[in-house]
Amino acid sequence: MGTTGRESPRAWANTIIGLFSRMLEVGRPPRLSMKVIGFWVWLEGHGGLPDLLTTIAHRSDKILQLVAAEAETTVSFLSSSTTTEEEIPVLPVTLDISQNEFPLDGIVAGRERVANEIEEICEGTLQELLGGVLRERKIDITSDEDEEDEEEDKEEKSDDHQVVVEGGEEGRKGDGRLAAAVVGGGGGGSLDPKARAWSPESGRAPVEDRCLYVTFSIGDPLSADQIERFFTR
Repeated sequence: MGTTGRESPRAWANTIIGLFSRMLEVGRPPRLSMKVIGFWVWLEGHGGLPDLLTTIAHRSDKILQLVAAEAETTVSFLSSSTTTEEEIPVLPVTLDISQNEFPLDGIVAGRERVANEIEEICEGTLQELLGGVLRERKIDITSDEDEEDEEEDKEEKSDDHQVVVEGGEEGRKGDGRLAAAVVGGGGGGSLDPKARAWSPESGRAPVEDRCLYVTFSIGDPLSADQIERFFTR
């Protein structure tokens, strides 16, 4: 699979190499990072999100971490044999920065097919493009030890996938980029990982006393509509 957007094949390849290197530098496991990029490549080619890789590459490490966390959740969903309503993937930040929409029900309905296509991307295109980086860093992504490190890393970094916006920081009603505004609110490691989605019935506290938890890997993720209602009701 080659470039799907306006980039030349060389520029597209360099974008992938740069993203993979950045993900390693911020501490993400090599094997999982490759799967995450494989999912992004799949979204470019099959999900109607052209130039997604370039868009992510131009964002900060904080945004990179957030969209990677969303992709990890989706990859985990695809590899799981059981599904609950809470496990169905959502990609609020990814779709927001790409300024596109993608029907996630297609992933849910064709999870095995999507998983196989992503695996083919990883074993083909990405192995070829990222081989130099792996050799330079002396990384063996086929080792069982690396798989164990991935799971430990995900547990240790679960708090890094959560963002909090303290009271007093209000969004604008009708702002289609509220998700990006929430991302800019800062993060913290003391959040309740089991925080539930906000609702008008349970969340009528004064604006200055409100605290919004956005969870990307554990708990109930908030929809864009819930975020907007939180700041405008």
